[in-house]
Amino acid sequence: MKTILNIIKNFALFFLITLSSEQILSQSYSLDEPVLVPVFVGSAPDITQRNYFWDISEVNNTNSRLDIAVGLNQILNSTVYNYINGNWYKNQYDDNFNSENTSTRYVYQSGYQINISNITGMVFSRINTSSGKKDLIVSRGDSIFVFRSTSGSINTSYDQRFYFGCAIQSSGRFSTDNAEDIAVLRNDSIFIFKGKGTESLLDSTNFFKMGGASGSNVKIVLAQMSSRVEPYATIDGTTSDRDDIVMRQGNSIFIYKNNNSNGIASSTFIGNLTSSTDFAIGDMNNDGYNDILTCSITQGMKIFLNNGTIIDTNADYTNSNEDQAQSITFADFNKDGWNDMVVNTFDSLNIFINNHGSGLFSQTRTYSIPVGDGSSLEELWTPRMTVVDLQNKGGLSVVQSGFPAITFDEPPYFTEVMYRYNPATIDANPAPAIVFKSVAYVNSVLHPKITMFSRGDRDFNKFKIYTKVPASFSTYTLLDSNFTGNVFIDTTRVIIENETTGSPNLFYYVKCVDNSYKTSINSDTIGFSDEECPDCSGGESPVFISNNAPEDFKISNHPNPFNPSTLISYSLPIDANVKITVFNTLGQIVKELTNEFRTAGNYSVSFDGSNLASGIYYYRLEVGSFIATKKMLLLK
Repeated sequence: MKTILNIIKNFALFFLITLSSEQILSQSYSLDEPVLVPVFVGSAPDITQRNYFWDISEVNNTNSRLDIAVGLNQILNSTVYNYINGNWYKNQYDDNFNSENTSTRYVYQSGYQINISNITGMVFSRINTSSGKKDLIVSRGDSIFVFRSTSGSINTSYDQRFYFGCAIQSSGRFSTDNAEDIAVLRNDSIFIFKGKGTESLLDSTNFFKMGGASGSNVKIVLAQMSSRVEPYATIDGTTSDRDDIVMRQGNSIFIYKNNNSNGIASSTFIGNLTSSTDFAIGDMNNDGYNDILTCSITQGMKIFLNNGTIIDTNADYTNSNEDQAQSITFADFNKDGWNDMVVNTFDSLNIFINNHGSGLFSQTRTYSIPVGDGSSLEELWTPRMTVVDLQNKGGLSVVQSGFPAITFDEPPYFTEVMYRYNPATIDANPAPAIVFKSVAYVNSVLHPKITMFSRGDRDFNKFKIYTKVPASFSTYTLLDSNFTGNVFIDTTRVIIENETTGSPNLFYYVKCVDNSYKTSINSDTIGFSDEECPDCSGGESPVFISNNAPEDFKISNHPNPFNPSTLISYSLPIDANVKITVFNTLGQIVKELTNEFRTAGNYSVSFDGSNLASGIYYYRLEVGSFIATKKMLLLK
């Protein structure tokens, strides 16, 4: 018994760490040492400042990978520029972008010229809805330029120029048409220019203007906040809802709701931030609504959840341990279907894996890698970053730029650099599918209907659909191994028209398969009441105990300690998909007991440890964002 107690003591903390680690998830999230992105800077003496503007999109036709465009200002002093250079770099098949090619420059002005209009912003945007590529929009001190993406390259001469000195901030669908629009900042106002849609041009007359955007730290993003994002928007029928304006100004972030008629309907704001706060917008709790992530060097990280009606103005997650955080973004690094968080501090790039629970993330880093070129540690100031699949194989790379602190002591000052962190596992598993349940009539007979979507993996290939039917209640079988559509109707099953008359007994889940035949973990399971046998139960399926819906989620087991089996009982206050998994002390999955849709009520499922060694085991209940984990002791 003393040995068992020591096991509990020694592994308690370790378990908390490994539960959110790659051992029980779909994909490794570690990164290779960073490599310097080869941005052309020329040979310029006595440079006091060098800064970049950059964005990533698909340009080259030969490999369909994501390429990078970089705009460079090199400054001698406040009025003299050595040169201004803009170039795009093809994504190489190895681990980086190609070197500078003078024949592909879209901007180049050299020599010691006075009052050259410097680059102030740059973004790829789909202003042409008939094109498969995004075009490059560049703002300079006096004008906005459009450089078309054609024939696998960016045009070296601009295709449109109109005089409007500003700084491009963001691209999105703000107007009522389907083309993307450009949001820019000029003096103290936000202007939005409409993409024409039928050609790679902007309407040179702004259709929207909003004042009050003053200050040196204004940042503007066009993003969907008031409605659910894709693919939920397709299911909800809200695809016509336009992007909202999210603006950082001073110590606050303001959200201006789109009235879906080329204007603003209402606004709200998050206060008590800092003037150095960076923010990102993404769905962090998997409800289909975009949330707001913030970070700053004094407040650490915060997440403000969106409930679909209004953004929470009090943070739902705070982490003051990371009080040197400078920039923040997100991505599903471990391919479990939940967005993870990546944060830049002065000396490291840090990943926090989503724990699927009400707390969202741990207070400690899941993974960390130093900044720099792999040979020396360089503190990076004011970094900017993005996370993308640069290899078209699922593994996520981080691209970041910033100012190394070592350049602050002597000239040249403020010389920006750019790094690329490639994933340790380039050919990664795809993320799980998103599935929706509905019904469909075929020849006046009601059948199960499953609508499914991949999560945007660039090498997605097909779906595999699995089912468990009443006749073989305890076993899932492969129903379709090569499904390439989005809507599947199972005409082999007839379901009850009013499903409330029977408990679900017909279940489905979906897996995503990529081009190298790597397979995702299971999607959520959806359940129907099959007309053939609406009350079937048996096998290893949980036994329904009571129809009285409990008030809270609960889970426990009895007996504990046990030998060799125990009964795990759980309570559901709502109808939901339920997942119960047993782990060992190393965080490895021992058995998945259930992963099925259940109506509200009280249930139990048996766990048999006959083939396991004595020791500590953990069982975990997952229902949506709710997670509960408990210990049990097997004694033989």
